[in-house]
Amino acid sequence: RRGDSHLFLPAHGTDAEQQIFIDVQIINPLAPSHISNFSSVGASIARAEKAKSAKYSVAARELNAEFIPFVVSLQGDIGPSALSLLERLADQAVIPLNIDYRLLLTLAIQRASARAQIWARFRCHANR
Repeated sequence: RRGDSHLFLPAHGTDAEQQIFIDVQIINPLAPSHISNFSSVGASIARAEKAKSAKYSVAARELNAEFIPFVVSLQGDIGPSALSLLERLADQAVIPLNIDYRLLLTLAIQRASARAQIWARFRCHANR
């Protein structure tokens, strides 16, 4: 498996394109399955990034590609690898992005999480 998505960006410091595989994970460090391991949101993100890298990095290297784990939390925290990718994408924009893409991503995650919770409650009440 190669991850959830892939893209091509100029390799660092060159005009040559590099293929990048991305695998996305949205974590909830406060979920019952994670709470026994919880020390901080940052530590939970770091564990998820490490696990994704262990799973996909070798396959990406075999294809002469880079692998980036794109891990965010339901609380809106963004992993360092994901932030790095967002910065690389912003650097490639033809028109300068004068927006805080981190804030937009955080808001989108929180909005989607709220909608999922509302929908779950609606379904629960509808089945009564």
